[in-house]
Amino acid sequence: MKIRATAVFGNPSVNTIVVDDGVITGLISEDPLPGEPVWEGVAIGGFRDAHIHPSGYAAAVTGLSVGDAVSFDDLRQRLIDHALASRPGVPVVASRLDEHRIEEGRIPTRQDLDQVLRARPIVIHRYCGHVATVNTSALTRAGIRETTPDPPGGQIDRDELGRPTGVLRETAVGLVTSALASDIPRADPDRLERALAGLAGLGITRIDAMVSTGNAMWCGPGNELDDLIAVSDRLPFDVDVFTICSTPAELEAAANRIRVAGGRMRWAGWKTFADGSLGGHTAAMNAPFADSGVSGVLRLSPTADGAMADATLDMGGAIAIHAIGDRANGVVLDFLGELRGGWVDRSKLRIEHASVLSPELVRRFADLGVTASVQPAFLASEADWLADRVGADRARWTYPFRSLVDAGVPVIAGSDSPVENPNPWPAVAAALDHPFNPAESLDVDQALGLYGVQPLKVGDPADVMVIDRHPSRTGEIAETAVLGTFIAGAPIDALPLPWPD
Repeated sequence: MKIRATAVFGNPSVNTIVVDDGVITGLISEDPLPGEPVWEGVAIGGFRDAHIHPSGYAAAVTGLSVGDAVSFDDLRQRLIDHALASRPGVPVVASRLDEHRIEEGRIPTRQDLDQVLRARPIVIHRYCGHVATVNTSALTRAGIRETTPDPPGGQIDRDELGRPTGVLRETAVGLVTSALASDIPRADPDRLERALAGLAGLGITRIDAMVSTGNAMWCGPGNELDDLIAVSDRLPFDVDVFTICSTPAELEAAANRIRVAGGRMRWAGWKTFADGSLGGHTAAMNAPFADSGVSGVLRLSPTADGAMADATLDMGGAIAIHAIGDRANGVVLDFLGELRGGWVDRSKLRIEHASVLSPELVRRFADLGVTASVQPAFLASEADWLADRVGADRARWTYPFRSLVDAGVPVIAGSDSPVENPNPWPAVAAALDHPFNPAESLDVDQALGLYGVQPLKVGDPADVMVIDRHPSRTGEIAETAVLGTFIAGAPIDALPLPWPD
């Protein structure tokens, strides 16, 4: 078969891609026969989203999202409308809360939510996924009271009298979600399939999926792996799965389930957390946040996580560790550098986000050969508040993409959706114009390269998108529209689901 377009990115003399058995076998220029379809756009390789949460993304685009709520009254009305439209007694679960958009300027407490419903649990996840707020009913169901201790790696916010406010951070969120899991309906496989197929409509032709095998991270009732396996035979593209689990036995069981499920899903490795988020003040920092006296939460356990890392390597998998704060990144680099005395395949080592760094940390990334898995979309969504949160000096070394690339660090990019809109084009645009340190801006080839987009060549899989403008028109790149997507040469007829905010 042939894919004909007005132009082919990186090949100015070519207008036709020849495909055989899912692989590009020729790049040629020829006139189409009468009636042959020709795409009026530029053909370019498809995107790889190297960090996405499928269940969370599906929840954001098909469930209750409150990311654009502008006040507590607006938020309460949305919760009431959702409760009235759902089965009585079912917990009300919402996602993507952003206190920066709310006129009150804070996360609502249990007292605020009790004005909506008293007998029915409410759980609202902040858009970062590391903080949630719940009403009194949800706290009661979870058995959280004044005497409840903070769980390891988590925090229960309390008022001046020591009473829980309803705001839960990091692992404390799981106290409520696990208690409510049996009452939350299972995810609809058709909705998950529809959401994932819609990603292909954005030009995404491969994803690295972060999937929990225990309590769901993003608004679901439980095991996210169950959800993905339910649609494994309907996946539109290759899905490399990083499983979030706690014991080597769970890890092996998850990997075996993925292998048996087959389809386009493969087990890729293990994912864990060393800290939280900048937005939730839970990223582990060397010095306190500039706008508060806290320094975040360090979650890495050298003993338990060391056992998990060994098990992952024994199984041939990669290790992906979430680290945002500079302290967390340093600790994780220490941890990865010491694995098996340093005798580890470095291509198996990843740090997810790699947000707040320093010249020394960038050097250590390069020396160890650790992959930095970054999210350019954070540059735009955090531009209004990040410098105030971390301070101007640290902001200059937050998301230092150019320094990482110039140092020879392997750098890949993803959306972290549902934290961000998975559309890569606005994220590529953000990487071209770094808001905190212009010296860290990338050129268009570098930015596209983070997402695995390179000039097409013979022998590549025929994973191709056709876009409505040439990427060299950098001033317009955020508005780039995908006209069509081909995976292994086959056209994918799917439109992205509307992003909620």
